[in-house]
Amino acid sequence: MRYCVRTLPLIITACVLYKPTSAVADPTAADYFPLSVGNRWVYESSEGADATPVVESWEVVRQEGRAFVVRVQQPFVTGDGLEEIFEVNAESVQRRVPDAKTTEPQLILKAPAAVGDSWQGADGRYTITAAGETVTVPAGTFDNCLEITRRNKESRVTIASTYAPGVGMIQREETFPIIGGFGSGGDFEAAARGRTVLRLKSWEVKK
Repeated sequence: MRYCVRTLPLIITACVLYKPTSAVADPTAADYFPLSVGNRWVYESSEGADATPVVESWEVVRQEGRAFVVRVQQPFVTGDGLEEIFEVNAESVQRRVPDAKTTEPQLILKAPAAVGDSWQGADGRYTITAAGETVTVPAGTFDNCLEITRRNKESRVTIASTYAPGVGMIQREETFPIIGGFGSGGDFEAAARGRTVLRLKSWEVKK
């Protein structure tokens, strides 16, 4: 009993000092997007600075060979949600969307990562735009984060995704042209743009 009494303050101190930083040394692609059945991420989704956030969840629901199926439950969407398929190893994460025009997997993340690395995909050009960053979201502060930005010239959509090792995607910011929207000068080329942001609220990841 004396042993338990003496160690209790240490346990309390550890809990108080803990913050969800990412302490993975030399993270692999698999560290940046840990996939295992049951892993789950909950995000606050908002459109614009004045919008009230709603909840969007991602969950790994099953494994198919070397691939993992992630079910995305979006606000205001009924049914079982959207399923996406990811294949991951130490060097890369590739994504497939069932019933898409192409069944070829798309490289969305690679490691080791260097700022400026870029590659072309069917849905746009991917560029590593930041590495080793510290990012704060509702779930906490995360170190050694990696940001990958995808730009599609045809749709004029830009998506910046931020990943924390040992956690997964902690933030995604998407900007896109608003249909029928024009810039302040009435120029279509400078059309008004919309913005959607996902920020991690909580997560459950098997170690």
